[in-house]
Amino acid sequence: MLVQFTLTTSFLGIAGGQLVVGTLSDQLGRRPVLLAALGAFAVASIVLVFVPDIVTFTIIRAIQGLTGAAGSCSRGRSLRTS
Repeated sequence: MLVQFTLTTSFLGIAGGQLVVGTLSDQLGRRPVLLAALGAFAVASIVLVFVPDIVTFTIIRAIQGLTGAAGSCSRGRSLRTS
């Protein structure tokens, strides 16, 4: 049951991340936000390998969802505006 909740948390992170990333991209520019999110996603992925319990795993998956949303939110716009 808790393992299924990690997937739900990740999807909720992606949904909420699009709102946050979209707003930050408009204010700060798409490239810096996309690069920062990519770095945070990479760090979260490395940390995810070493988590000791399912609760921490779920929290890190939510962070991955938040930062992973930057790719779907900023990628198309940055290609069109270049």
